[in-house]
Amino acid sequence: MADAVTSQTIIDGERNCVMKFTNVSDGTGESAVAKVDVSELAPNAEGVACSEVRVLRVSHAIVGMSVQLFLNATSNVLLMELAESSNGANKGNDSSVGNIIAEGGGGGGAGGYAPNGFPGQNLEVGGDGGSGGGGCNPSNAGDGKAGQGNDGGYTTDGAHPSNKSGGGGGGAGQAGENGTGTNDAGNGGNGTSSSITGSSVTRGGGGGGGHYEYGGNGSGNLDPTAGGTNQGGGGGGGGAYYPSAPPNNPGANGGSGVVILSINTGLYSGTTTGSPTVTTSGNNTIVAFNSSGTYTA
Repeated sequence: MADAVTSQTIIDGERNCVMKFTNVSDGTGESAVAKVDVSELAPNAEGVACSEVRVLRVSHAIVGMSVQLFLNATSNVLLMELAESSNGANKGNDSSVGNIIAEGGGGGGAGGYAPNGFPGQNLEVGGDGGSGGGGCNPSNAGDGKAGQGNDGGYTTDGAHPSNKSGGGGGGAGQAGENGTGTNDAGNGGNGTSSSITGSSVTRGGGGGGGHYEYGGNGSGNLDPTAGGTNQGGGGGGGGAYYPSAPPNNPGANGGSGVVILSINTGLYSGTTTGSPTVTTSGNNTIVAFNSSGTYTA
């Protein structure tokens, strides 16, 4: 069969456009397909055609593949790469300035189904990202991106399959801890501190894993936690799932990325797109991009 592809325009207004794309792939996939033609978007109230757009948010659910988004140019520019999702826990949104991309954290994997994983699926493994999402898989978790973060933790508790605890999400400074036993979920990996904004701030910590205490009337339950917003930490792993227990414990979402530029104020041009947050510290201007944008010197 060929790929089953749909495109839907949900909103096409004067200032905002929301579009939805789906692809049920047969394995061949789409390649270099234009999804948004700026010239075909609605004009403003004065009839002036749209000539420029900013990508403010991308939400996705992907299984079995990854997706790359490019800006169409003489030489196409990679906008972001969307990694595979994990059981409803989404990878955090990337942030970028030109070719500099701070990847969001990978989503946490689902809780383990006692005594094995979900039949025919591999949703226990956390998603890849800037830092990897934790999970309940007995040997694997989400991978972090070199130079940005670390891998998520997994579960090492094979003796108690109905109460397996999830591993923590990876952090910028260290990998997520493994879940080591009943009601003993892994902590998220530590972030790293930076003073680029003028004061020391720790970013990129991973979310903690979760667990479900079967037969404990909820007394030992612990929900996984998400990676921090605009920090790029991984999501926490899911807790265990037992067939007759109420929750199926999806993992927590990954944190979104951030790109921060520190520029000598005397050289700062003020030419940006993407609505970054602009502050000053001493002799420098600090430009923080929490989504995608550009800076022109």
